[in-house]
Amino acid sequence: MAIHDYEIGNNDIILNDGRLASPEYACYINAMQEICDNLKTLRKTLNLTQEKLAVLLGVSRQTIIKYEYCDFYEDGCMEECFFIALMAVFSLRPKSALYLKSIGFYENPVVNSYGFTGELCDFICKTI
Repeated sequence: MAIHDYEIGNNDIILNDGRLASPEYACYINAMQEICDNLKTLRKTLNLTQEKLAVLLGVSRQTIIKYEYCDFYEDGCMEECFFIALMAVFSLRPKSALYLKSIGFYENPVVNSYGFTGELCDFICKTI
């Protein structure tokens, strides 16, 4: 899949100049891609419309549409604060947290570095 200034091939992120991205950068891009690829499913898991999710996150409905179609690459990467907000919304609710765990989202070290882990998912699911 060709993306703005890099492409994803196998599990590597290849920059336009042919260099491999650092493992940390590759993990970050993969986590963003995972959220975007599953955003519609995650939203529907919580019975949220695009409008309701937009209000919850303080963005426009068009922003949600843009990310659901993984159309943010023309502007560069997803804003980090928006990425964290999406992880929080979906990781702190049992249904969507379980979905993220089932697709291996919490195995990404970048996701873990923000405090979102499989252990947190298990805790959320037990207490809520």
